[in-house]
Amino acid sequence: MMGLLKPTCQQCGTTVHISVLQPDFEKWQGGELIQDAMPYLSPDEREILISGTCGPCFDRMFGEGEDEEYGDDDLTL
Repeated sequence: MMGLLKPTCQQCGTTVHISVLQPDFEKWQGGELIQDAMPYLSPDEREILISGTCGPCFDRMFGEGEDEEYGDDDLTL
């Protein structure tokens, strides 16, 4: 079953609509890492769920580009 999440960025007030599978959301809420529970979400979608900060605001706060450990933050699989 699909669910629609509507988190709002705490920095700019932008609301993002994210479709997730209910069992995957429950796995994340139960303690599984979000990237393991919902690998189909983009890094920006995961970030707003984790921290309440949208991708553009996160980039303004922390910079864009190559992450030394994990590679390019903007890469979409």
